[in-house]
Amino acid sequence: MANDEKSTMVKMAMIYSQNEEWYKAIEEYKKLLTLEPENAHIFNVMGDAFFKKGDDQDAMDCYLKSKHLYTDQSQQAKVASLNAKIAKLSESKLDVLHRRQYNGICKIALADKLAREDKLSEAVEVYQQLIAAEPINYTYREQLAHFYLDHAQVYEALDQWKFLANEFLAQQQFEQAQYYAQKMKEIDSESLEVLEIMTGIQLQSGGSVPASSWIQMAKKAFEVKQFEKSKQALDRLASPLELDIRLLQIQVLMALKLYSEARKSLMQFETLQEHPELILFLIEIDEALKEWAAMVEHIKEFLKHHPDDIKMRVKEARAQIQLGRSDLALAIYSQLVQEALAKNQVDSALSYLESILAFQPDHIETLKKKAELCLKQNKHPQMLATYKEMIQILKNKNMHDDARKIQMVVDRLSRLVK
Repeated sequence: MANDEKSTMVKMAMIYSQNEEWYKAIEEYKKLLTLEPENAHIFNVMGDAFFKKGDDQDAMDCYLKSKHLYTDQSQQAKVASLNAKIAKLSESKLDVLHRRQYNGICKIALADKLAREDKLSEAVEVYQQLIAAEPINYTYREQLAHFYLDHAQVYEALDQWKFLANEFLAQQQFEQAQYYAQKMKEIDSESLEVLEIMTGIQLQSGGSVPASSWIQMAKKAFEVKQFEKSKQALDRLASPLELDIRLLQIQVLMALKLYSEARKSLMQFETLQEHPELILFLIEIDEALKEWAAMVEHIKEFLKHHPDDIKMRVKEARAQIQLGRSDLALAIYSQLVQEALAKNQVDSALSYLESILAFQPDHIETLKKKAELCLKQNKHPQMLATYKEMIQILKNKNMHDDARKIQMVVDRLSRLVK
């Protein structure tokens, strides 16, 4: 029965419109709205009837209602069409309130026109002028966000949703803040900004935030290198923490250069010595705090598990140098040279020799080995320079006979190179 009644109303509205009997058509549309009060299309066509009847203000009211409903349905093409219709109304037939809305919508219609002409930057400028003129009229920002989305400018749209979400959150309008946060989530479900706003809504509205949310926020903040925010999220968690979260906490503290706190957290592990990856953290802390003796001990502990870790052996040598134990550093580098040569890694061996010369520049055996390897690699200028350096050192030590012997070698090699 209701469907028959509706069908009759639609048919009569069409007949009256075709006959330009606008008053009667409007009455039929009003009847239809009693059946479907949220039907955007009916408001749209009723606005057309009012416009043709010459009642621009009533037409605008219908168009605005239709526009609101279409906006909720995310039908932006229909919204743009309604803006264009409103722009065709006569401003002189509107009251002061309607004129203010009318002027804004005319500018939006202009922005839509510019966009159709591929003048996107000019269209955005129109929106920005509207926002600047009425900063508390948030509909302009919302429409700008939709404009950005329609033109595949996703992150620009995200910025507008973020602004609106934060504004409503600051005003403690949690439902509206949630609405815009959800819009953000549709664009970037894992963004830190979305997580912050969502937790902010829960906190300020008196709700409780589950531990999983704080963990997710901490991980995301760490991922984007916002370490302070990551720490703040972790501080919300109750002890004891799961292993992976404790490791994250340590990494965050170290990123913030809070080394003492990081060490304190590390030392809470009962089986620290059984976890080489945790010892690595301690080594990094020792190095940052220049606690060289502790660093050497921790490196030795780590090398029990990974004896072939060359980088860590080099770190030990450097720490020994800081402790004034040049002989121990020399022994480590010399062993590394031998291992590199056994693998025919001559460039690596040369690098280790250079490391020795950095702290023992007059070490004759090292210089001799370097010169020999340079010759082997056909690095003749470096070879000759190294031998000449040896000659000068020997002279400084009053070892003139040795210096003459090396000079003879240099002279002979110089002729061969030429």
